[in-house]
Amino acid sequence: LNPDTPPSRRQLPRASLIMGRHIAVTGLLGLLMCADAFRMPPRAVGRAAGLRAVASPAAPAAPTYTNDNELPECPLTEWGQNDIDLAKDLEGAKATLPHLVVCPADVAGDAAKELEWLSQNRVEMKKQVLQAGAVLLRGFSVTKEPEGFMKAHAALGMELCLDPLHSVAARDKVPGDLSITNGDGNQAKKGAGPGFTLPGLYQAVNKQSRSKYFVGMHNEMVGNRANRYAAFVCFKPAEVGGEFLMLDTREMAKALDKDSLAKLDQRGVRFVTAELPFSFVDGLGPLGEALKGPAKVLLDAALKMKVDFDVDSLFEKDDEDKTVFRVIAEPQPPVIRNPETNEPVWFCNIHSHSKYLRDEREKRDGKLGATTG
Repeated sequence: LNPDTPPSRRQLPRASLIMGRHIAVTGLLGLLMCADAFRMPPRAVGRAAGLRAVASPAAPAAPTYTNDNELPECPLTEWGQNDIDLAKDLEGAKATLPHLVVCPADVAGDAAKELEWLSQNRVEMKKQVLQAGAVLLRGFSVTKEPEGFMKAHAALGMELCLDPLHSVAARDKVPGDLSITNGDGNQAKKGAGPGFTLPGLYQAVNKQSRSKYFVGMHNEMVGNRANRYAAFVCFKPAEVGGEFLMLDTREMAKALDKDSLAKLDQRGVRFVTAELPFSFVDGLGPLGEALKGPAKVLLDAALKMKVDFDVDSLFEKDDEDKTVFRVIAEPQPPVIRNPETNEPVWFCNIHSHSKYLRDEREKRDGKLGATTG
C-alpha cells in the first residue's frame, strides 16, 4: 500500500500512538497511539527511533465527518487463499514490537509543531510498522486530549471507519468537540449539547457484564469485518495495573504445537458470539420444548437485522444445566497471510474467548475482581 493511501481503520482510546500489523489487539495490521499515561510491561519497548524530520509527500485531504452515520463501514476481513504450509511457512523475524518513537525536544509541547512532525514522518513510521509490528509514540502532548488525538490521527494519514462492533453497540463513544482540523485545513462542524461524541473514536468495552472478564489476546475482528490498523490512547492511567498487552502474531503462529495447529486449521475455529438465558423453559416440560422452535425463528430473524455476517444458532445447556440460546460464528482459519506482507500470522481470538482457558486462568489466579473501567 502507498503510505499516503492506507486502508480504512479506526481508533480506540487506550494506549499511546503505536502502529502495528502483527499485534493481537488490533485488526489485520494495527496502529496504536500513546499519551504518557500508557503503560507497557517491563522490557516490552524497543529502543527509541532515530527519525529525521524529512518531509513526506503532502498527505491527501482527509474526509471530514460530523457524526458516525457518515463514516464508512469497517473493511471486510481479507482471509486470503488457504495456501499456508504450516510445516514450512511459519518462519520469520523475532518479535520486535513495539518500536519506540520519542517526541523530539525541539517540537515537544507545541501541538502545532508536533502535528507537523508527525505528518512529515508518517511515511517512515509506516515502514517501521511493517518491520516491527507496532510503533509506540512517547512524549507527545497533542494526544493527551481527544481532539488532539484525532488531529494526530489525521496527521499520520490514517482514515476513519466504523467500529467492527458497531452493529452490536458494544463500545461507548468518546465525548468531545468536533471543531478539529483533518489535515487539509478544513474544519468539521462544532458539536454542542450533552452526549456529543467524536466520530470514529470509541472507548474500550466497559460493560457491567464484563467487569470480571479478562480480555485476552485478540484481533479487532468481528464476523467478516476487521480494521487493518487501529490507534489507541490512554487519557487517564489506571490506579493499579493498566498495562497494555501486545503479542507478535508471527511469533505466536511459530510457537504453537504444529500438530495442534494443523487440527485447528483443518477444522476451523468457531466462537459463541452471543448467549441468551432461556432457563424459563426448563420447568415447562413438553411446552418448553415446543416453545423453542418458534422462539428460534424469531431470534434468528432479529439476528439477521442486527449482524451482517453468517451465524448458526441452537439451544444448549450451560455449565449449570440451564437452557441458553447460543449464536455461533462460522468456522475461521487460525492462521492467515498478512494482506500487506504475505507473512503467515496467528489471526484467532481463542485466547480471549475460550471458556476452557478462562477456567484455567481462574484455577491459577483465582476469581477476578471487578474492574472500574
